[in-house]
Amino acid sequence: MKLQHPEVRYEVTDHCNAHCIMCPREKHDREHGIMNTADYMRSIDEVVEMGAEQVVLTGFGEPMLDTSLEMKITYAKRKGLRTYIITNGSAITEKRAYLLLMAGLDEMRVSFYGMNSESYGSVMRGLEYDRTVKNLLNFLTVRDHFNIPCKVQLSYFCLLYT
Repeated sequence: MKLQHPEVRYEVTDHCNAHCIMCPREKHDREHGIMNTADYMRSIDEVVEMGAEQVVLTGFGEPMLDTSLEMKITYAKRKGLRTYIITNGSAITEKRAYLLLMAGLDEMRVSFYGMNSESYGSVMRGLEYDRTVKNLLNFLTVRDHFNIPCKVQLSYFCLLYT
């Protein structure tokens, strides 16, 4: 059997450190947790055989809350897969930035909803605007220092109040 689309998505965790106003995560009636590493590795082996070329390590949770994320990226890279995550950026310390980049992360998409502290806080409840900005700038500094070609994409929207 071959995949019709070469991208496979893994929800490595559904835990999150935010309560964003548009996210349905808390309405899901299902088992919660962090994806088992052995199950992940077994699944990666299977999808590679089926023609996968890229894995997305995200879902309705914050992937940075998975302490085995870097290992999961490393395993996928060893299997020849391109990797990316979608994150809110709030938990990316300098150390985690380094570990993610050394693991081989190819792309990081950041959900950053707000143009200032007030609008950010009204959408991405539970997170701190200044802390997230600092974390993202630190990530870029580490990436550039080691000259690692990890693409960073910022997704945002602006709330207009009248």
